[in-house]
Amino acid sequence: MAIIFDYEATIRQVEKLEELAERLRRIADNDLEEVLSEINQGWQGENATKFLSKGDTMKGKVLLSSENLQNIANTMRQMAENLRTSEQEAARIAAQQAGGAARGPAGN
Repeated sequence: MAIIFDYEATIRQVEKLEELAERLRRIADNDLEEVLSEINQGWQGENATKFLSKGDTMKGKVLLSSENLQNIANTMRQMAENLRTSEQEAARIAAQQAGGAARGPAGN
């Protein structure tokens, strides 16, 4: 049973993960930060402090998710590169051995 690896499809998936990681990072750094800043300017008191604290916690979780997605994408990319290199080396060795077998045991 042969295992077929589609490098290009894997890289397309990696790129989608990278895009998603970047979108999450932008949401946390821009959109969520802007909302929390506006709330901070317009709402005072104990409940505001609690809400902003939870908002900061949520921002941290979104950023962590972004980092985790980027790490997954990086790992997948490296694994894909390693597998492609291994496949290329296996093909080179197979071609070398097939050439040697065609010449015969004495190399003729």
